[in-house]
Amino acid sequence: MDPEAWSEADLLAEYKAAFPGHFKGFLTRVQALNQLETVLSVVPRVTDQLASWFAPTVVACLRKVGLMSLADLVNFINVYGYRWHGRIQGFGAQRDKWSWFG
Repeated sequence: MDPEAWSEADLLAEYKAAFPGHFKGFLTRVQALNQLETVLSVVPRVTDQLASWFAPTVVACLRKVGLMSLADLVNFINVYGYRWHGRIQGFGAQRDKWSWFG
């Protein structure tokens, strides 16, 4: 199929013709997902504990330098700047490079 010969509307019409019923209830499902997103989402607060937002391995590294809450982390980053992660053993770019080894 030549992408230059078909518009997005043409392709969508062809898809709907090839798979009738696929879009049945689609809008209802999207609306339900959007509603769940607003109901289930939680806005982070500076008083939240790190364990509420990060994986246990990340939290363990951050706790080694005394970081317990999101406020602690924000202050740490503000003090040490864009290379803040280099001050935390087992955390940062080098660990990320080797983490895929398992």
